[in-house]
Amino acid sequence: MIKARDAANLEMVSVWDKSIPETAEVVHWAKTGSSSVAWQRWLHWKQELGLGDDLKTIELGCGYGKISLLFGLSGAQTMLFDYNEAALTSAEAAHAKLGLNPRLLGGDLLNLPAELHGQFDVACSFGTLEHFFGDNRSKAVAATASVLRPGGVFFVTVPYRYATWYRIGFGARYWLGLMARGMKEKPFSRAELGRLADDAGVEILELESVTTFWGDFQDWIGENLMSLTRKVTGWPQRVQPPTEVGIEGLDVSALRQLAPRSYLDRHFSYSLLLIGRKRPDRS
Repeated sequence: MIKARDAANLEMVSVWDKSIPETAEVVHWAKTGSSSVAWQRWLHWKQELGLGDDLKTIELGCGYGKISLLFGLSGAQTMLFDYNEAALTSAEAAHAKLGLNPRLLGGDLLNLPAELHGQFDVACSFGTLEHFFGDNRSKAVAATASVLRPGGVFFVTVPYRYATWYRIGFGARYWLGLMARGMKEKPFSRAELGRLADDAGVEILELESVTTFWGDFQDWIGENLMSLTRKVTGWPQRVQPPTEVGIEGLDVSALRQLAPRSYLDRHFSYSLLLIGRKRPDRS
């Protein structure tokens, strides 16, 4: 197996080891993911661009491949790519619980197999690009775009540099010992992500923060406090996975009316989404 070349990623192989999730947890991912802002914005642009369901998609740095669950349920031919064999094994098991059989491939994002170049309608990553630094940062963005056919969709999220609660919460979690010391990431500004995507031949369709300011407070401050309390006292107990085990009634193609987003949501929340299209003049 080829490991990621970035030094920070080499230190973190064990952190990304994944356990096999319960069926109820996988169902929960699909149901919550289908109503997320990121997926709803994908559905909007899918409609705007006149794309069908039989798409070839690849999720780079896939982890469990949560977004690929939705693509698979939509009828896409999905590929999961990661440098960690344990992540791919767990992702395969998670997808099988919903009757999905994605293609799996291990390797290094900075040294992709030549046969992947220009082959996909959608290339996505969620929580991957921020783990690259220096020159490897632009190379990682370019590699993500390189697997797209001309006109293919570039669909990524990264942490936003000016997300208030994320910056406070991540720093606190690190120094309180609630996460591995080797875990390093560098968030993006809109300008940097947009520039690197443009350099990689991507026409930007949308570049926006998609979480909420107060939701981030709960995730990054409230969760930190609970994690610290749990570490010291053993309480509160972790929430058990939801008991629902079926996907009856789930419609991953349904466009929903999103709640209005405030100025704070758009400019200071955690997850920065970029949806773009590979320019026809780029191979």
